[in-house]
Amino acid sequence: TVSQHHAQLSMTTFDLPMLPKVIPNFVNMKQFCPQLPEQSRSRPRLVHISNFRPIKNPQAIAQIFIALRQQLDAELWLIGSGPELPAVQSLLEKSEYSDDVHFWGIQADVASFLQQTDLMLVTSRQESFGVAALEAMGCGVPVLATNVGGLPELVIDGVCGALFSLADLDMAANTAIALLTDHDRYQQLRQGAIAQAQKYDQNRIIPLYEEFYASL
Repeated sequence: TVSQHHAQLSMTTFDLPMLPKVIPNFVNMKQFCPQLPEQSRSRPRLVHISNFRPIKNPQAIAQIFIALRQQLDAELWLIGSGPELPAVQSLLEKSEYSDDVHFWGIQADVASFLQQTDLMLVTSRQESFGVAALEAMGCGVPVLATNVGGLPELVIDGVCGALFSLADLDMAANTAIALLTDHDRYQQLRQGAIAQAQKYDQNRIIPLYEEFYASL
């Protein structure tokens, strides 16, 4: 399995005699890397990437952004498509900040979009690991994520991003504002995100899969 949390869940669900072996997901750091030179923006840009299924809880993205936008001039990029996207669009269109939101649909080159953003939002109700968060961190984008599933193993609170409770979206908005308005703190998290992603570089992780397959 891809995380300690998922290993424990698997053992409980399937009544396994021992924990499954954990080998995490990986990222291509040559593709998902920071944009150089780093671009400065007149206002911060938040991003969410998902398949917009109910388990991704994407309507919370709209709620967080609206709350944030009331205090901070910012924009939101939404990448992907799925069954919950119309509801997200409806929430945002009913707000006074619809012009600050860009819907990009499904994109093949996600890295080029992430490199142009400042903070990744993950609002999932459950995650086994969080590949989108890892890819964002590879691009030097800190992650603000729900404290569920395998996410806390990847997104280390205060090091490469921040965690929040599913039940407290106001906290998420306030945390995002604090991160985006403290330049020194933000730069620390940016460097922390890159360092954390490097631990999951494909050149480190793929050999673990190969070794495991060979052992069988």
